[in-house]
Amino acid sequence: MDFCLPTLADLDDLVGGTGSAVTEQLERRLIEPARVLLSRQSKHMRARLVALAYDLAGGGADHQSLVEKAAAAMELLHTGSLIVDDIQDGSRQRRGGQSLHAIYGLPTALCAGNWLYFRPMRILDSLKLPSETRHRLLTAYYDAVEAAHYGQALDINVKVDTLARQEVPALCDAVIAWKTGTITALAMRVGAIIAGASSAAEQALADFGMAFGKTLQYCDDIGNVVGRRDPSKRFEDLRLRKPTAVWAMAAARSNDDDFAVFRAAALRVEDDAAPLITWLEERGFVADATVRLNKAMRLAIDTLAEALKPYAIEQTEAAITRLRDLTEELIDAY
Repeated sequence: MDFCLPTLADLDDLVGGTGSAVTEQLERRLIEPARVLLSRQSKHMRARLVALAYDLAGGGADHQSLVEKAAAAMELLHTGSLIVDDIQDGSRQRRGGQSLHAIYGLPTALCAGNWLYFRPMRILDSLKLPSETRHRLLTAYYDAVEAAHYGQALDINVKVDTLARQEVPALCDAVIAWKTGTITALAMRVGAIIAGASSAAEQALADFGMAFGKTLQYCDDIGNVVGRRDPSKRFEDLRLRKPTAVWAMAAARSNDDDFAVFRAAALRVEDDAAPLITWLEERGFVADATVRLNKAMRLAIDTLAEALKPYAIEQTEAAITRLRDLTEELIDAY
């Protein structure tokens, strides 16, 4: 996938043609670290959502190149957030390799992560679209990135075990919605805006994006305790006492006594994971969560299809099928 990273010529223009020494240093110290993580295996979920939203909103072939650039921008944003997230969590692994800060050190990784928040703005602003459309894209981008930082602030600072059981689901849901849901909603919104969707259709697509993003985070959180997809990071969220979907579901489905058993097991997981694994297995936790997530995504897709009916968009049926396939792939992966 072409991620629209600056070339050496772009960098030379940026620094006023001062010579190859400067541009080569920028390439080595900024572009190359970002490229390392971007080159690793990824499902590119956010990029695929941009393209799906464009089709669902009735976009034609004339803007496909713009959609590809916008999709790349969403992947850059997501990658930047992963770099920063790994720094904040002290994670040493990402996408089957070392985290960027483990390879290049914290200052270089942090600079690359922050830059990848800003590079997408440049890409979106450069799209050959009417100025009003580009303004809508950038406004949507600013709103989403700001909201994502609200979620991240809670994610890294609130220790979920300090909350009463009744407080846990709402707090975890807010973190998940802001931290992950807003960015997947943004991906859908971007595709819709480029396609020229009405405000109502754009909002319907963004609402689905939010539901998809929350499911994505639920799957990731559950996957963290299952450990199948990334064994090296198993139980990391529990060790950090982060407000995750696992805590939310445990709190929502337990009484105070049962939740106290879960809490004790979760807090001891670094020393002995057996009590937690037993708690999860005895309650069929993962299987039940999978059923619930599948049901939630079917409802979200049906709701979206119904909302788009008034527009009688030719591509809707095929794109909805692709959306169903994507959600099944997401849930099956964990």
